[in-house]
Amino acid sequence: MNPPIIQKSMADSPLRRWGVVLLVSITIAACYYFYDAISPLKGTFTSELGWDSADYGQFRSAYSWPNVFLLMAVIGGVIADKMGIRITGNFFVSSMVVGAFLTWYGATDYFNGGGFGHAFMSSFLSGWSPSLKMMWLGFLFYGLGAETSIVIFSKVIVKWFRGREVALALAINLALARVGSMMGLIVSPRILKPDWTVSLWLCFVLMVIGLLAWVVYTFVDVRFERQRSAAPAADGDEQEAEEPFRFSDLGKLITNPSFLFIVFLCVTFYSAVFPFMNYAPDLLVNKFGMSLTRASDIASIVYFGTIFFTPLFGWVIDFRGWGASLMVVGSAMLVVVHLMLALTNLNPLIPMFLLGMTFSLVPAAMWPAIAKIVGDNRLGTAYGITFSVQNIGLYLFPILIGLVLDGTNPGVAAAQVAGAQLGEARTAVVEILGEEERGIFDLPKAALTTEEKRELLEAARKAARDFAEPDEAARELAIQLTEPYASRYREAQTIAAAFAANATLENIDEQRKHLDRADLGAVYNYTLAILMLAILGVAGMVFAVLLKQADRRQGYGLDLPSKFEKSTE
Repeated sequence: MNPPIIQKSMADSPLRRWGVVLLVSITIAACYYFYDAISPLKGTFTSELGWDSADYGQFRSAYSWPNVFLLMAVIGGVIADKMGIRITGNFFVSSMVVGAFLTWYGATDYFNGGGFGHAFMSSFLSGWSPSLKMMWLGFLFYGLGAETSIVIFSKVIVKWFRGREVALALAINLALARVGSMMGLIVSPRILKPDWTVSLWLCFVLMVIGLLAWVVYTFVDVRFERQRSAAPAADGDEQEAEEPFRFSDLGKLITNPSFLFIVFLCVTFYSAVFPFMNYAPDLLVNKFGMSLTRASDIASIVYFGTIFFTPLFGWVIDFRGWGASLMVVGSAMLVVVHLMLALTNLNPLIPMFLLGMTFSLVPAAMWPAIAKIVGDNRLGTAYGITFSVQNIGLYLFPILIGLVLDGTNPGVAAAQVAGAQLGEARTAVVEILGEEERGIFDLPKAALTTEEKRELLEAARKAARDFAEPDEAARELAIQLTEPYASRYREAQTIAAAFAANATLENIDEQRKHLDRADLGAVYNYTLAILMLAILGVAGMVFAVLLKQADRRQGYGLDLPSKFEKSTE
């Protein structure tokens, strides 16, 4: 008699399970692109929409608002455990698409010129501009969907890779997500002209593509679930029936020392990284005088490093272990990086590269460690709790950084808005002379034709003329300038007027020297803001050490290899 044929699970096929990683990674990469494509736009929000650093901080914090005050990541994790990943994912991925659309819409000339919704947004919170309120609402919807979606994506990967290369799969998923972050920083500043809102429109388009990739995965998941329900267990591979999720499991989670320490490490570590990345291009522009394109490229090195290092560390954790120890090392490196950026003028390529390594070490060890501590029936809830607590930091610290920047740099935001047209004139002149600072990823440009130079010269003269002869709105802003910016502004107007009247292609080099003297000197000093993040890094290092000690007592084996391990709960 022939033995019965045992049908293999779809997850036994490397092609299928890694295909699942690719599908969910497309969605999460679009999500991460949106989050980081905003970072190079801080100065643009100031010059185009009149925002100061506090406004920008409020906008960035809208991402975390639903997860802090409504605990949506926890609720979403519970829903995923109770109702399944497909229903939950459809709703929350769609929420990201809606959020991307509203964020783009709030920046458009149509909306800010009195389009649909403008009157309503003008009817309350007079201290906030209508653009800030609409874009804040959009980023809120995006954050509502993003955090729970990331919970779901993590649960999907653990579902397909439990007992296999789970740490490597999570690491590769994270690395592909970081591709989205890196491209957001590289692409966003390069498509600001002629219409800067195209940068936000592209975020919306990519989120639609991410939604389509998720829909494709749901069809795969339906087939996988049907197979798992119908197929008998293979000999020697019987598994106990998984207990259903109960709300009493929440109590077990929040009283588990190892789980609590990993949550506290998560909130302190990510609060010292993501809010920093929100401001990193602006920091490099202000501290090192870089062009926005080059500053964004250097900031992207953080994610470029994670693309390579995260899978490497994931492989190490799968096959060699050392997960808890790597979290301690990564937290210590984070402190060193922030001290470098705050207290030295070291080439920023070095701390950014080190931050990329740090941002690979800790996440590559942290997320599979949660899967070791928590069983599948509680995994969505565990990730949800972790993300919700994490979002407390992601909500508070963008606001705090903005407040610290405005508080320690009084008058800078207004001076930067007032000097925007002067900056446009200077940029055009530098381009005429072929001296613009290229980004790391830029190819050499072809030499400008004489006609192109004339067009740029005319644009530079017009911008200088508009600065020297401001309209009513610009005059009202100039009246609000404080010293020393008020005096510098008046001097710059005289220089700009002379440039507008006298600049030609023949004397452009000499005129450029005069124009360089028309500098308001309005730059942000980031020292105290970054030192605040270094203190967070110290706290994260303490929690990583406590986690390592707790693991020794509880025996989860966080320093042991992950491959072939089952959940301990």
